[in-house]
Amino acid sequence: LKYPRVLLMEIESSLKLFGPWPVFETRLREELTAQGFRHRIVVAPNPIAARMLANMHDGLSIECPHELRRTLEQMPLERIGLSRETATALTRMG
Repeated sequence: LKYPRVLLMEIESSLKLFGPWPVFETRLREELTAQGFRHRIVVAPNPIAARMLANMHDGLSIECPHELRRTLEQMPLERIGLSRETATALTRMG
């Protein structure tokens, strides 16, 4: 996967080390802010979904595939990270 200006992490091992997600999220936010990074943090079952969700959300954590699908279905095409041309073409298709 190649996303500019994105840090994708597998967090399952980190949760075992640092504690439950809210604790780890707080620590991650504090450390990123201290280093001068602007950030949006999203947890999703796969990295592509996490990247799409981060275009519109911050602090969202989705583990259930059905909830992920519902959330992605509600997002405007232009916010999921497609090129403008692709989003326009898909919109025209209905």
